[in-house]
Amino acid sequence: MSQKGQALVSVVFLMLIALSAGIIISSRFFKSLHVFTKSDNSAKASYVSEALAERLLYKSEDTLTDYVNNNSCLQECYVQFEDGSEAYAEVKILGNSSDEYSFKVAKDTSTEINLEGYPTDSYMDICWNDRASVAGMYINKSSGEYQVDTYAYNAVSSEYDSDFEVASPAYEYANCFRLNTHDTPILMRLKAFYEDTYLNIIPNPSSVLPKQGFLIKSNGRFLDTYKSISVTKKHSISPDIFDYVLYQTSSETSLSK
Repeated sequence: MSQKGQALVSVVFLMLIALSAGIIISSRFFKSLHVFTKSDNSAKASYVSEALAERLLYKSEDTLTDYVNNNSCLQECYVQFEDGSEAYAEVKILGNSSDEYSFKVAKDTSTEINLEGYPTDSYMDICWNDRASVAGMYINKSSGEYQVDTYAYNAVSSEYDSDFEVASPAYEYANCFRLNTHDTPILMRLKAFYEDTYLNIIPNPSSVLPKQGFLIKSNGRFLDTYKSISVTKKHSISPDIFDYVLYQTSSETSLSK
């Protein structure tokens, strides 16, 4: 082969190498650009979803109730921005039925179950599945005075040393205890110990658990990217320190039992 032929082969070979390198670099660039675009689209979808949820959280309880009962949310449950991102939301009432009501309780944190309107001489079961211990205070009213009944239960498989009673399995849950209502039910305060847990309130089938708040689910979209967020708006809850007020039995001695 002549020197000119060898030179031509070398040039073609080098061009193929350069072309291959260019294709690889371009492929990586477009992949990175696609990932970046997807990330930006996801952020915009999340932003519009959160914005609509926040708007609805500021609505009053009466307004949210009207949205649910009369399907009147309409424009208030929809938002669209100039960049084309949009979101729509659904509002549902928590409780207000005989269905099971479930929620998460963080360790060493108290929450409340509204019982105003729940029947006296009825019952409800409180259940969970992990090794957390659960304490409760049933607040009721009799002859114009408030009363408190205390409950405290370890999980069946608990490894924690405490003087709590031991829960019992029921309803396919590992741990349950029963609250028997008497006088005029007001609320039930519940607190998780040792671990976070999910509590499941199972009302008497013939009783209706009062309204506990609202579930707001907001669905955001930007181009072909979708993001959803769910938030709850509950009745006002007294802070954790309120538990110690309920334990108090003397107006003169602090933290008395």
